Amino acid sequence: FIIKRNLFKFFYSSYSNVHYEKGCDISSSDISDFGSACAIASTTDATIVVVGLDQSQEAEGLDRNDISFPGVQSQFIANISACSKGPVILVVMSGGPLDLTSEKINPKIGAILWVGYPGKQR
Repeated sequence: FIIKRNLFKFFYSSYSNVHYEKGCDISSSDISDFGSACAIASTTDATIVVVGLDQSQEAEGLDRNDISFPGVQSQFIANISACSKGPVILVVMSGGPLDLTSEKINPKIGAILWVGYPGKQR
């Protein structure tokens, strides 16, 4: 997911103490990286979690039947929120709606940003 790498590069170049840890893939059911992500989140002043969809799940002519996060992303958000030392900033990438009901009432999530998809450079 290129935008995640670009976000990390931005934060890494702008702040002195930035850590990156993959929590889960977009549509996988693998939770093996939850523990290492939680270990970092439990020691940081703030945690930025980037979740959502990509254009393999939604695009022109590729409609979704469900507005839930795919894979274990909702579980990951809840897990990181529970173990984070500071507030969680949730960055949601998608072209369409996603159900944020649980995230909106989670007291550890201090902000939810919807960023859409990056444009193409010509």
